[in-house]
Amino acid sequence: MSSENEIADLVSVMHGNSREIASKAVGSSGFSMALGTITATGLMIDNFRYEITDYMVLDYLTMDKEYFTDTNTAGEDSHSHKVKTPDELKPLNIGDRVVVATIGAQNIIMGRVKVNA
Repeated sequence: MSSENEIADLVSVMHGNSREIASKAVGSSGFSMALGTITATGLMIDNFRYEITDYMVLDYLTMDKEYFTDTNTAGEDSHSHKVKTPDELKPLNIGDRVVVATIGAQNIIMGRVKVNA
């Protein structure tokens, strides 16, 4: 056997062992990520058969309405400015595609995704 074959065999074994160790570490922690879709009554994760109704959403996806800032400057009339909430930060809608992290028994929507066109 040539030294090139021995090195290739060694690299192959090391690569396989590294992948196995990483898989065990992630799998045993109960952490995974998947894509899902918001439904009228919950969340459907692509790799799970049943609809989930008990899930969490990161705060930045819950900015429902436009809001106003109040400016109260000494000696001047106070006034306010309307701040428009960007669509990307508004609450999730039926049909939105989302990234879902599963940690133990908890499903957490990490963000909305869209096709990059």
